[in-house]
Amino acid sequence: SWYPLCLDTVYGGYYSDVDFQWKLNGRQDKMIVTQARHVWSASNALLSDPGDTILQRAAAHGFKFLRRTMWDSTYGGFYDLVDRRGVPQTEDGKIVKRAYGNAFGIYAMAAYYRATGDTAALRLAQDAYAWLEKHSRDIDFGGYFQFMTREGTALAQGYRGSPPKDQNSTIHMLEAYTELHDVWPDWHLGERLGSLLYTVRDVITTDASYARLFFWPDWTPVSRNDPSFRTGGSRYDLDHISFGHDIETAYLLIEASRSLYYSPDSTTLRIAKQKVDFVLAHGWDAGHGGVYDRGSDESGSGRITIVQKTKEWWAQAEAFNTLLLMSRLYPDDPMRYYDHFCKQWEFCKKYVIDSVHGGWYWGGIDMESNNLRSPKGSIWKGNYHTTRSLANCIRALRGSTDGNVSWTDPVYASRKYEPVNKDATPAARKLLDYLYSIRGRRIIGGHHNDASRPDTFITRVKQLTGRSPQVWGCDFINYYVKGNPERIVQEAWKKYKQGYIVTMMWHAGRPQDDPPFGWKESVQAKLTDKEWKDLLTPGTRLNARWTLQVDTVAMYLKELQELGVPVLWRPYHELNGVWFWWGNRKGPDGSARLWRMLYDRLVHHHKLNNLIWVWNTNAPRLLPNDEAWAYEDYFPGIEYVDVLAADVYHNDYKQSHHDQLVQLGEGKLIALGEVGEVPTPAILARQPMWSWFMIWGSFVNSHNTPEQIRDLYGSPRVVSHEDVTANR
Repeated sequence: SWYPLCLDTVYGGYYSDVDFQWKLNGRQDKMIVTQARHVWSASNALLSDPGDTILQRAAAHGFKFLRRTMWDSTYGGFYDLVDRRGVPQTEDGKIVKRAYGNAFGIYAMAAYYRATGDTAALRLAQDAYAWLEKHSRDIDFGGYFQFMTREGTALAQGYRGSPPKDQNSTIHMLEAYTELHDVWPDWHLGERLGSLLYTVRDVITTDASYARLFFWPDWTPVSRNDPSFRTGGSRYDLDHISFGHDIETAYLLIEASRSLYYSPDSTTLRIAKQKVDFVLAHGWDAGHGGVYDRGSDESGSGRITIVQKTKEWWAQAEAFNTLLLMSRLYPDDPMRYYDHFCKQWEFCKKYVIDSVHGGWYWGGIDMESNNLRSPKGSIWKGNYHTTRSLANCIRALRGSTDGNVSWTDPVYASRKYEPVNKDATPAARKLLDYLYSIRGRRIIGGHHNDASRPDTFITRVKQLTGRSPQVWGCDFINYYVKGNPERIVQEAWKKYKQGYIVTMMWHAGRPQDDPPFGWKESVQAKLTDKEWKDLLTPGTRLNARWTLQVDTVAMYLKELQELGVPVLWRPYHELNGVWFWWGNRKGPDGSARLWRMLYDRLVHHHKLNNLIWVWNTNAPRLLPNDEAWAYEDYFPGIEYVDVLAADVYHNDYKQSHHDQLVQLGEGKLIALGEVGEVPTPAILARQPMWSWFMIWGSFVNSHNTPEQIRDLYGSPRVVSHEDVTANR
């Protein structure tokens, strides 16, 4: 309904005044909050459907308007309000900027960058962040002032009857900084996000679990009895309980903690749960369902009364989003979050969603029948609350079977797995713990190396970027050549002592062949169906030859174990592709069974406990005679895999390649086992769950420009060897 209807193709930006039948007014001013929310909504939808040309146009249209018209090119910061033509509007003859509006500008630009990879959007988000930090941040008492002059002077005593700090701008600053931190995990931004998390969770939230709304600079709450703030409206305007904001804040707190720590911290989860429980206890309509708009704790005794029984659309959308999230985090809780979610959704369908004209009423028609003709859009009503809530719930309820798993899902984020080998060495456990500790926030740089040239490509990356790969990879392909495996073991030990992470692979020859194993003649040759069956059958000649191969390589892995070296072990890689003898065998007796056989031989027979098991596929593709099939047809089972990896060549960084691995692994680690053309920082922002990448040998020179390598290693998301050793 919204796009392309609301695109102002004459002056830019979006129309917002839309009547109940979706007819445009077209004459209204344009506020940064509404304009930015449209950019965010279109960009977020674009992530789910990247090929949708209407969404592409809608998102790009809004981005251009924010950058060209709503950004103050003279003093920085976003204007709060412009007229239809884009002329900044004054208040009492002055241009006033707000932290609230600038926060939504950041929120929109970060989302647009994630959806499109347009670095101009990231730069604008960074500029807005820097402007707020310079002009809005209160260095004395913490938090941010809501009002600033055009030049950036903070109005520390408030403006036009409104106090200088408030809950609404603070929670949406938290929301915006979370969105930016997801795509730009800058250390200073993380510090500020952590401070905002503390402010929302521990300062403005009362012991009763609801948030105060307005504050003096030192965070003293503004009371309805304060003579400094008498207003012409209700005496509850500045001092009431906003149930919708409280249930929305619970979600935003969990999101912020997830962005900072990947797995939401226990204190934040506890406070968020208490906020939701408070809303259900005091602001929930047990009859029809729905969340009331306002309550009051007038006596301060905790006896809550409802002072406004309306149910605005945004609060209802935020409620079903948060309730479903809580039902997944606490499935057996006596608060019965899922039952409340179902009732809330039924309430919205019956009383808030317009089944005749489409869209959402301004509020529930159970309380206000005149909402039947309420506008579908206004300068304060768009599609951001509904878009976010519906998208989150659809992904959760579908179980992401469409491959569009939300990597930000706190249910995935709360999962941390032990090694699949219960006897894993302390060093292996420590390595796996480290990978979980950075999951979703950082990605480790890596490089594959030849045994005869163990430092060539590391040195090349260092020459180009000033930073070295932290993951050092090598291959037991020539394990039968005298001196080769010994050299690999010694080099791996050397690299481990220097602080590198070691990953090993094995391009194995066919079991029926004798070394030397030719590439085409053996490694990429085929097995007949009978040979494959014999390979999997104990007691056959082919199975015995395979066992001898495995036992030989196991000797060198055991040497690494004795030296204390943990190994990211990724044998039989690209097993869903059609090109290796061990691959292209679907089903329970296919490549997955061979993987389980290898696991059993190395773990149970050879007692190799230093291995982190990396199940390494190729990104699915349908290139003729070079196909790689769906991941799940080759998966050996969650109990045999520590990390799920994909190899990406031909610059084939589809979002589904990332998301489907997250889903298949049920929250286990994922990695880019090999890459040819390197991912851009924008790709890593959209696909943040990759734990490491490993560039394939000489591809650093042959398939990438120096600028591409520098851009990659210049990303604050990438962990280099120097980053690790600097902290040793």
